[in-house]
Amino acid sequence: QATNGDLKWALELSKDEYAEIDRYAREKDITWFASCWDEEAVDFIDQFNPPVYKIASASLTDKNLLKHTRSKGKPIILSTGMSDMDMVKEAVSTLGSDDLILMHTVSTYPAALHELNLRNIHTLREEFESIPVGYSGHEVGMGPAVAAAIMGACVIERHITLDRSMWGSDQAA
Repeated sequence: QATNGDLKWALELSKDEYAEIDRYAREKDITWFASCWDEEAVDFIDQFNPPVYKIASASLTDKNLLKHTRSKGKPIILSTGMSDMDMVKEAVSTLGSDDLILMHTVSTYPAALHELNLRNIHTLREEFESIPVGYSGHEVGMGPAVAAAIMGACVIERHITLDRSMWGSDQAA
């Protein structure tokens, strides 16, 4: 029986596959980057010279990962789902506020509308006045993302798929 770890490893892309993503994105003038979940992944992705690094909310408390990612000298987008304000403050303290964007998110896949708490965009903007705040939506539909933009979110992140029945952990969400 396959474990969740087996599923995650099966979803990993090879160096050649990342090189193809990089080639295609450059050909089409698409900016791309990745969420790196460990220091080795940061070093791997760094060879593609991403313009920014994304840190997933599950990694927000990994100080070594935060410091290692910051050492690359690139802007950072930090998701804040699964965290409380003290955790976010500690992450910001570790990263510094320069070249940082905070992303309000709810780490439910898919998130129910009553869980979204879009007012937290304002809370984050008030708490971290010098740091831009965006929104990472995991809900079905575009209404909340539009609302987040109206509320001042500077970046909108969406998970997309070609087909919800495709194999993989995020497709159905």
